Amino acid sequence: MNIRLSCFIKNRLPALIWAALIFIASSISRTPKLKVGIFSLDKLIHFVEFGILGILLLLFFSEYGRFTKRGTAISFLLGVTWAALDEYHQSFVFGRNSSVYDFIADITGIFFFQFIFLKSNFLRTRKR
Repeated sequence: MNIRLSCFIKNRLPALIWAALIFIASSISRTPKLKVGIFSLDKLIHFVEFGILGILLLLFFSEYGRFTKRGTAISFLLGVTWAALDEYHQSFVFGRNSSVYDFIADITGIFFFQFIFLKSNFLRTRKR
C-alpha cells in the first residue's frame, strides 16, 4: 500500500465516515423520545457526537502527526459548519426539528474535545 493511501485511510477516512454517519442519523425521521431541554441526554449525545468529529477533523488536517494553528482553526470551523448544516438538514426531516440548543451542544463538544486532545498531545510530546 502506498504512503498516500495509507495516510488517507488513517487520518482522513475516519472523519469522512463519521460525518456521513451524523448525516444518516439526522435523516432518521423518528428517534426515541429523549428529554428535551438545555441539560438532557439529547444534548450529551450532541456534545459527544460532535466532539468525536472535532478530534477526527484535527487528525484530518494534521501534517505528519503535527497539529498546526491553521489546521486546528480549519478543523474547528469545518466542524461548526457541519453542525450548522446538520441542524438545517434536520429542519427538513419529518418528525425532527432544528434547535439552537443542539447547535450550542455541538459547538461546545467540538471545542472541548479538541482542546483536551490538543492539550494532552502537547503534554505527551513535551515529555519526550
